[in-house]
Amino acid sequence: MYRYAETTQTWEAMDIITPGNNAFANGIGYNIHRTTGSTLDDYDLTFNKTAPTWADVPFNSFTFTGDIADYEGWHLLGNPFPAAIDWDLGAWNRTGTMNGSVYTWSTAAGDYVSWNGTVGDLLGGILPVGQGFFVKVTSTTNTITIPTAASVHNDATIYKSDATALRLDVTTDATTYYNSTFVTFNANSTTEFDIEYDAYKLSGLEETPQLYTQNAETNYSINVVPESTEMIAMNFEAGIDGTYTINASDLSLNATVTLEDLQTGTTQILNENATYTFEATTSDDAERFVLHLKAGNAVNELDENAYSIYAFNNTIYVDAPEDGLISVYNMVGQIVNSTIAVTGLNSIRVENGIYIVNINGVSQKVMVK
Repeated sequence: MYRYAETTQTWEAMDIITPGNNAFANGIGYNIHRTTGSTLDDYDLTFNKTAPTWADVPFNSFTFTGDIADYEGWHLLGNPFPAAIDWDLGAWNRTGTMNGSVYTWSTAAGDYVSWNGTVGDLLGGILPVGQGFFVKVTSTTNTITIPTAASVHNDATIYKSDATALRLDVTTDATTYYNSTFVTFNANSTTEFDIEYDAYKLSGLEETPQLYTQNAETNYSINVVPESTEMIAMNFEAGIDGTYTINASDLSLNATVTLEDLQTGTTQILNENATYTFEATTSDDAERFVLHLKAGNAVNELDENAYSIYAFNNTIYVDAPEDGLISVYNMVGQIVNSTIAVTGLNSIRVENGIYIVNINGVSQKVMVK
């Protein structure tokens, strides 16, 4: 049996053989790991228990230490009640730098699943009886309470937000493990990591495929962005060499979503074809995909607002509502590229710099870096 120690960022073995050692703490999570033929088979374990106490379980000032930046601030809690609990019910009192998302292990996925209060692959944000779950802080100024009011029953009707979202699942025939990532709009969000909305990406088993969005070296399992966002970098890591499929299983996001494969140069509008199949190896560059977003599902007038012009990774993108000619000028007025544009997404590779992009009389300045 193990408990997770944030200060050392390791799973620490507990002495469960000697009576009286390592009493369980209320609201803390533990990991029981047993393999066939282990020495644990030689022991009969007895849990000394008392009747459950129906009282809120508060925590404060969780540590934020460790020397591995990707794993500092993680703490393993556990459902302390003899009933399932709902991450979105009751007064959880998440304050300070406590991340608003919850994370727990999925044996079926071979990975961690998350929920931010409106979307995620932890179905409905429900934590079963005895379920451990991770929370994340980014300083020692934090509080959280596991409230009795969060308790729900199996026959309870649970009403959740109808937030629109983009859900992308990646699967392969080489393993039953899968991975999911989410993108949704929120007018109060930013393009940086928002602790009240976004969820971090935690990696699972070695053979599990990893799909996640990224910004400023932060990996997201749930990425909540402003509706003005035009592109999001999406990384992929193959757990096994083989054929993979990305499926947009939820396209309720009010946007046209185009998937670009940087390795093959392929683009595909997911609203028209929600399934994309590709080959991948464990040695491939993780920075493989880009999601291009155009808020709203239709363009009514062919005016300057119908064109989307932006830059990413030494590439100028022009999403055009009609065919035309794209001309790219440097800041001294010299033309550096000219190409025929087709309706939809067009891309032009350029060096770092500042450029003026013109298409059908619409011009915009872009910085490429």
